[in-house]
Amino acid sequence: MSSNRIYLIHHSAVHADGVAVQTHLVEAPNKAQAILHIVREHMSARVATQNDLVIWLQRGLKVQTVSSQPAEIAPANERDARG
Repeated sequence: MSSNRIYLIHHSAVHADGVAVQTHLVEAPNKAQAILHIVREHMSARVATQNDLVIWLQRGLKVQTVSSQPAEIAPANERDARG
C-alpha cells in the first residue's frame, strides 16, 4: 500500500511580461519530495567559481546564508492550503 499523498505546489515564474504563478499537483511520499520534484525541473545548482563570484558580486548579488536548522518548507506554502 502506498503512503503517497498528492501535494498542491505553487511556483512563481518571472517572464518578460510579468510574474506568473504556475500550479502543480504532485504525488509524493512527503512535501519536501514533492517540492524537490518541481525544483529539479526549473533550477540547477553548482559550486560557484571564483569568476562567478567576481561577476555576480560586482552586479550586486548578495550571498545568502542558510541556517544550520533542519530544512523546513516556508509557512507561506501552508497559507495557500487554508485559503
